[in-house]
Amino acid sequence: MIAPHSFRVLKSDCLDLPDKVYKTALFDLTTEQKIVYNAAAKESRLLLNGEPTVIAKLAMLNKLAQITSGYFIHPEAEEPVRIPGANPKIQLLAERIKAIVDAGEQVIIWARFRVEIEDIVKQLSSIDIPCVQYHGGINQKLRKEAIDKFESGEIKVFVGNQQAGGTGITLVAASNVVYFSNNFSLRDRLQSEDRAHRIGQTKTVAYLNIVAKNTIDESVVRILSSKKNVANEIVGGLTSGDLDFINNVINDLFDVKSC
Repeated sequence: MIAPHSFRVLKSDCLDLPDKVYKTALFDLTTEQKIVYNAAAKESRLLLNGEPTVIAKLAMLNKLAQITSGYFIHPEAEEPVRIPGANPKIQLLAERIKAIVDAGEQVIIWARFRVEIEDIVKQLSSIDIPCVQYHGGINQKLRKEAIDKFESGEIKVFVGNQQAGGTGITLVAASNVVYFSNNFSLRDRLQSEDRAHRIGQTKTVAYLNIVAKNTIDESVVRILSSKKNVANEIVGGLTSGDLDFINNVINDLFDVKSC
């Protein structure tokens, strides 16, 4: 009924913006991470002090994503449970960020979880790279200061959460965007991409996904790249009798025969 009286215009139709370029940086989990990851993926359980805790399959999606970042949140632990040994994901991130900053450029880092943001800030501080933070734990005054410092070039690195910083702000000082971890929401991904790709941007914007090989990281990036919402892929069309549907989707994400 409204079609004869309306028309649709896409951003690409009315804005002359530079291109987007997508890249992926792969790394291998450590032996310690693989042990925790495989136990969680195949048996839907996490260990705390040697005791197994069964976790719901859908909740395990978040746990697997956390494990690739070197930790997991256990329902019975007051603090994040750190996986012993090196953290290759954050080491790879630090290498890439240092190269970008050394080249005189600015960069946005998006991460899903507050623990990850804290780890990123700590790691960058250890190699003398200052950054600003933007997430739910930062008040509005400090958020504005973070944007101002970044857009003015005073600070070269912006570390934020996609849900908190993915909409309503402009960060065109950066032409580099790194996803340390991806939100399952397609909307959050697209909106966070556009913080750097909007009016005022003159350079090609490079988007880099930091991805653990053969893990949920690859599955999430693949689904998001196909312009599908991961959450919808998991629960779309779900009824009380759709256990097989859940298992099929989770098995695809986990890349295991049983879960």
